[in-house]
Amino acid sequence: MAAGFGYVPFPADSAVAFHLRELDFECVEAAGSLDSSLFLETLEQRGATVCGSGPVSLLLDVMQLLAAMKSTRRPWITRHPET
Repeated sequence: MAAGFGYVPFPADSAVAFHLRELDFECVEAAGSLDSSLFLETLEQRGATVCGSGPVSLLLDVMQLLAAMKSTRRPWITRHPET
């Protein structure tokens, strides 16, 4: 763990692998929901440091928007003639 940096999310004992896996899966599950608020709340509540959490959050918002647009027909959005 990065004790020299002042960040130790849990004790460095024999269960560290279990704790890291648990923490990683919680973050991945939150991201998999496509809910950026849930993702960021999970990081904050668990004290997880995820590199690129801002861009990941933006990506989740865009993916959610695209899914909503795909499920709704919009007459002003047309396909390019060559596609």
